[in-house]
Amino acid sequence: MRPTPLSTALLSTALCAVLAAPAFAQLGALHAPGGVPYSLDVGSALSTATGYPWPGVIGCARDANGRVWVTARRTVRHDPNSPHMLFLLDSVGRLLGSWPQPAATASSRWGLRDLAWDGSRFLYAGCEADHIFVFDTQTLAWDPSRAIPVPGNLSFGTMRALAYDPAGNAGAGSLWVANLSSEHVELSLAGAVLRRVPNVQRETYAAAFDPQQRTVWWFGQVGSTYGDFAHVVVTEMDATTGAPTRTRFLGDMSVLAAEYGGFAGGAELRIVGGEPVLLLGVQAFSDLVYEVKARFAFGPSGGGRIGMDGDAAYAGNSAFELTLRNSPNQLATLLIGVAEAAVPLPPPSFAANSYVLVELGLPYVFSPFVPVVAGNARMPLAIPQSPAFAGLDLWFQWIEVPLLGGTPTWPIASSDGGKVHITP
Repeated sequence: MRPTPLSTALLSTALCAVLAAPAFAQLGALHAPGGVPYSLDVGSALSTATGYPWPGVIGCARDANGRVWVTARRTVRHDPNSPHMLFLLDSVGRLLGSWPQPAATASSRWGLRDLAWDGSRFLYAGCEADHIFVFDTQTLAWDPSRAIPVPGNLSFGTMRALAYDPAGNAGAGSLWVANLSSEHVELSLAGAVLRRVPNVQRETYAAAFDPQQRTVWWFGQVGSTYGDFAHVVVTEMDATTGAPTRTRFLGDMSVLAAEYGGFAGGAELRIVGGEPVLLLGVQAFSDLVYEVKARFAFGPSGGGRIGMDGDAAYAGNSAFELTLRNSPNQLATLLIGVAEAAVPLPPPSFAANSYVLVELGLPYVFSPFVPVVAGNARMPLAIPQSPAFAGLDLWFQWIEVPLLGGTPTWPIASSDGGKVHITP
C-alpha cells in the first residue's frame, strides 16, 4: 500500500521550521575540514608548475598523507610523442612529482582514465590498452609485474572506471570496472572475471569503493531527473548483491564549466574520522578535484532500515522519497530534523537497540503515520523548487509502532538514521 504524498504545503511547513537552525554537511555536501570546503584547481596548479596547459585531468586519488594523484591527457593532442602523465601534488597544489604513463598508452587519445587506490601503496589505472597498469607509490615507478591483463570476453574495451575492493575475491582484493553504460564487472587482480552485474549508472566515468558499507559509487554524466545540466551524478551500488541501493546525489553544481557543475572525470574514496569522503575529479573550464560527504544511512536500528528513493535530494525534486524496509512493525512516522543525536531509548517501552538519532533540542517535525506492509513503508517528500531549500541539510529517522489486535502497543522501535544535503 502506498501512502498519500505529503502536500507541498505540509512539506514547506515542515522544512521551513528548520531553516533557522544551524546547518551540517551531509550526503553530497562538500567536505569542509576546519570549516573550509576542500577543493583544488588541478588544471591551474599543473599549468603554473609546468608552464604547459593540460587539457584533460581525469583520474584522481588522495593518499593517507593528503597528497593528490591525478592522470592527465598529453599536452599536444594526437601526438604519440607527447606522453600522457601521472602527477603528484600536495594538498594545496604544489607539484611533488611527475611520471610519463606507460608506453602502451601512447595510442590512446586520453591515456589513463580513472585511478583506483588500494589504500596503502598501489594505484591502478586503465584505458584502451590490454592491461590495467599499476603504479607503486613507494618505489615511484610503474610495476609491470603487477599489471592486470584485461579479459578478452568483456563487452567493452576501455577500462574507464575502476574501484578497488580490499576484501574482494575472498580477501585477495579485486577491481570493479566499467565503461560508460556497460555492465559492471568485478575482476580478480589476475584478470579473471568474478562477476557481472547490470549497469546502475549510465555514462559511468569513474568509480570508488566504500569498505565500511561494501558499496561501489559510480560517477557518471547522465541519469538524474535534475535535467540535462547534471553531468556529475553519483550512484551507489551494493557490492554484495550488485543492486542499486537507491542512494544518489549530485556533485557541486556551482562549478563553472560549459555545463554548470562540470563533467564527471575521476573518483576515489577515503575514510576521514570514521566517515567516508569521496574525492571527485571534474572536467570544467579548469579541471579540479573536491571532496564530498558520502554517507546516507547512519547509526543503530532497533527496527527496520531507512533508505531513499526517487533520485537525488535536489530543490524541485517532486519524486524524492524516504523508505523503510525490514520492519517488524505495522505503523511508522518519519522524524525530520536539522542535526544528529544519539540518545538511547530504554526498554521495555522501546525495542532493543533503539536510539533517537535526530536532535530534538532543535526544530523538528513528525510526518503523519503510514502503514507498514510486509516490512516496507514509503514517505513521499517532494522538495519545493525554492531558493529557501537549496543547500539545506536534513536528518531523518523512522519511529515504528507495533499493533496488537489493531491497537498500538509496545515496544516502539526506531530505525537507523539518514542524512542528506539538498542540492540547489
